[in-house]
Amino acid sequence: MMEGLEERVEWIEDRFAINDLVVQYSIATDDRDIETLADLYTEDAVFEGSRGTIHGRQAIADFYRERTAIQGPSFHIPYSHEVRRVSATEARGVTLGAVEMALEGRAFWIAMRYLDHYIKGDDGKWRFREREMRQYYAMPLDELPEGMASELRLRWPGATPQPAHIP
Repeated sequence: MMEGLEERVEWIEDRFAINDLVVQYSIATDDRDIETLADLYTEDAVFEGSRGTIHGRQAIADFYRERTAIQGPSFHIPYSHEVRRVSATEARGVTLGAVEMALEGRAFWIAMRYLDHYIKGDDGKWRFREREMRQYYAMPLDELPEGMASELRLRWPGATPQPAHIP
């Protein structure tokens, strides 16, 4: 437990920096700024998303470069964010959010939670050590009215519809 005023103020500053990290992720992804996006992850980071688990900053950058090249515009929206301090250089959090995007010429909607592990580097910058995307739904917008009531809410193009990660 943090006792002194100095430690509490430092945590408040860190908490804002972690929130900025989440916003920077959304902006860099939507702007297709892969260099900035890659720098938001530690060298040994792990990202788990719709295409499986990816290990390492460079592999994560390659994944985003590949994914953003085949999709149209996107708009990542972090709605709310919970962060728990583990230590002065480590925190864990949950980001609730959504993505609006164009995919294969159709409007595509995703609602998700990111389960995050943050590390403060020697340079004082907070980065993602782990980021796991858990999806509530992912489907074309025109399928959303009937799709929300379905057990099979993950409807990625070219894949068999699957149950959602979040009930």
